[in-house]
Amino acid sequence: MTSRTSNTPKTIQTPTGKQLRGFLSQIQVINSINAALSGTTDMEEIHRIILSALTSKVGLGFSRAFLFLCDPARKSLAGKYAVGPSTKQEAEACMQEQAQQYDLIDQLQHSLYPGTLEAVTPFRGNGTERLKSGRLWIELFERHPPNRALTHKIEQISFDMPSGTAQKRGLRSACHENRICLCEKSHARSLFPAELLNCLDAKFLILPLNTKKGLHGVVIVDRKFDRKTITKADVRYLEWFKTPFALAIENTELFTDLEFAYSELQQLDALKSNFLAVISHELRTPLTAIQGFIDLLMNGKAGRLSASQQDLLARVVRNATHLISMVNDLIEVAEIEAQGPSQRHLESVDPLDALMTTLPRLEQRRETKHVSIEPVLTQQIPRVLTEQKALERILYHLLDNAVKFSPNNSTVTVEFEPVEAKLNIHVRDQGIGIHSLHLKRIFDYFYQVDNKLTRSYEGLGLGLATTRVLLLATGGEITVKSTRESGSVFTITYPIVEKTG
Repeated sequence: MTSRTSNTPKTIQTPTGKQLRGFLSQIQVINSINAALSGTTDMEEIHRIILSALTSKVGLGFSRAFLFLCDPARKSLAGKYAVGPSTKQEAEACMQEQAQQYDLIDQLQHSLYPGTLEAVTPFRGNGTERLKSGRLWIELFERHPPNRALTHKIEQISFDMPSGTAQKRGLRSACHENRICLCEKSHARSLFPAELLNCLDAKFLILPLNTKKGLHGVVIVDRKFDRKTITKADVRYLEWFKTPFALAIENTELFTDLEFAYSELQQLDALKSNFLAVISHELRTPLTAIQGFIDLLMNGKAGRLSASQQDLLARVVRNATHLISMVNDLIEVAEIEAQGPSQRHLESVDPLDALMTTLPRLEQRRETKHVSIEPVLTQQIPRVLTEQKALERILYHLLDNAVKFSPNNSTVTVEFEPVEAKLNIHVRDQGIGIHSLHLKRIFDYFYQVDNKLTRSYEGLGLGLATTRVLLLATGGEITVKSTRESGSVFTITYPIVEKTG
């Protein structure tokens, strides 16, 4: 007996025109809902769009939608909104109002696309379809605000979220397995509060709204006062929208978190600036008094001093001067933070004159380490467009930094290099250098390469940060090249002032 294999090819059913129009209509609904959701980052409006889309006849076509938000602390779901009619009369009135609105839009479509509507392809009518299923959802929702009787009932309802072992299959599947569940009221008497079941139709769907943070809430939809009932086909159709709804909520949660974090940073920044301003002025006043009284003592105004007393007071002066310098840096930062790096009054400045004005302020630190500061003058130095005081402060911070990190008996050079229409001023030291990992951070406020309490170099880490802000405010630039144990070169660049007549 021989076996016979059928070679008859399988027939593939071609979708009918009606089916294709149905698919295109569903795609339009999906696109319309996605467009509406992507147009806002306000959580209240996201909730409104979701509920409106679920209940619109050109949306998902359910009669009512109930939103319950999750309270993670209490592990409960609390009623928030309800959309849809609570009586048959309300349902008929709502249907009539929607029909009137859609008729008005259809009239607009007729005026835009004259001719038979049947001849218009679904894509030709995309604009008005989006208008129908987009803004109109929200307008109808706002026209019937969530303070109606049905919403008032829902707001009074809350119930515990099901645990992993709770015998609440539908709700548990929705909450913990992120599944849309079809429930029958007759089988759900022990699953939901009686107040909620009294509002629901015989069959209803539970739609979970899960994000990366966990369960945001659940939406319950039904078709009460409608001739159609909910079927498994509705579950499959609604699955298409579960992810877009959840993503819209997740994006809004992220946006809200970022806004809150930014607001917190702004408040902390304001507190920091205020603290710097107050503490700096409070410190400078007594330090200035201390320095003044020491000067009186050292000048013999309170009697003659021995050599050892003079030496001790000289040490006090050096430390007081160092403290005042750090306090001045703090005040400088506080002023910049308060005023912002606003553009200064720029003028023609001689950079060599600014350097000569700055050097006496560095004399004490330079002499202590026996470091020499040598300008390299190989040609006439052009004038630059900047602000005199700002350039002096920039040179002071760069040279002070160079001397601080240079070994004893070394040299710091200042070189002037005109390049086309700009002047480069190089501050070169023979110090410890900076590792490449730290180069991007050295211009941040209070950043120190060696941040241990036992570090060898004192300071608050403000000099380079202040330098960068002053350069930005006066139209200058700064770059740095450095190698460990081989020194650093900080280069500031300013535009050259063209000579006139």
